[in-house]
Amino acid sequence: MTSLVGVDFASSPKKTWAAFGEVSNAGRLRINEVRGGLEDKDLVAVSKEGHRVIAIDAPFGWPDRFVSFVSDHHQGKRPRVVESDDFQLRVTDRLIHRRLGKRPLSVSTDKLGVAAHRITNLLRSFTTCDVPPLWSTGKRTEVIEVYPAATLLVSRSRFILTPPRRRLPLKYQGKTSS
Repeated sequence: MTSLVGVDFASSPKKTWAAFGEVSNAGRLRINEVRGGLEDKDLVAVSKEGHRVIAIDAPFGWPDRFVSFVSDHHQGKRPRVVESDDFQLRVTDRLIHRRLGKRPLSVSTDKLGVAAHRITNLLRSFTTCDVPPLWSTGKRTEVIEVYPAATLLVSRSRFILTPPRRRLPLKYQGKTSS
């Protein structure tokens, strides 16, 4: 069994949720617990629980050309002209779009930027984890960035989802508005 945590990360802790589960050697995914309203301190605590993988739905960085553009502007240099997609999308975003037909939100030109700022600060506190490709020191737990829609497209044939033994309240199924 492989212990994993999937985090639906939002710019607001009130809207940040995590699902805790296990994947069997046969590829069966079982969700054991769902927690909501997670603050950064809660996620830091989760990072120390010894899970094998923590998959977070939040961008771990910005497009290189966007960073260069903003850096040049900030230093008083004349920024180079950057094509819109290069400015808006990271290499991984363009790859997902090209291979799966899904276009991720732009971390540099959409409200997703607020979540990117929050996750960047939070990842610095995950001292017991590796966050490839940002840093890797051989720790047991890896924290990865995930794009759920693309993950579902790719993994549908690989994972058999097993619902919890008891039905979760509606609020845990994402059917309430807040």
